[in-house]
Amino acid sequence: MFSRMLKKLLALTTGVAALTGALAVNAPSADALTTLVIKSELTSNCLADNGSDLLVQRRCSSGQFSVFVSAPDAFTWYATSTGTGKMRLRNHNGMCLDNDGWWPYFGNCVAGDSGQEWNITSCATTDAELVSNGKYLTAWPDGGLSMRGPDQNLGNPDSRQWRVSTSPWC
Repeated sequence: MFSRMLKKLLALTTGVAALTGALAVNAPSADALTTLVIKSELTSNCLADNGSDLLVQRRCSSGQFSVFVSAPDAFTWYATSTGTGKMRLRNHNGMCLDNDGWWPYFGNCVAGDSGQEWNITSCATTDAELVSNGKYLTAWPDGGLSMRGPDQNLGNPDSRQWRVSTSPWC
């Protein structure tokens, strides 16, 4: 009887350790300032992972933006300091919001990668602009994303404006 109880206890302990390890993969790093959701003022879609590690605008989950994210999902972002006064934004998938000056995308998180360093132009949670290397993260009505300079005519100023669930920059 004792060996049967020991086997059950060992199986339970192993299962808990495996579950804890699986949850730790998507947990925020120790230097994460906050967990947030980023929503386009133009399209009302959230900046997300499409499930295949592609950066997209997706319809936000019901109530997603009105509360803090409680579990990692496609809309979850972790803001961490880069040590340069800017933020690095890492998605639940472990990839960072990156850009090449024209297109935003997911990239491996790399210290010193200027395409992964972001500023926010407002401490308000609405009408915020995400800026990297002088270019603005821009949402398009068709669901596309791009980077645009401050002097580029967008046709709609809301293209550059985002609603951030909380502002880690302030």
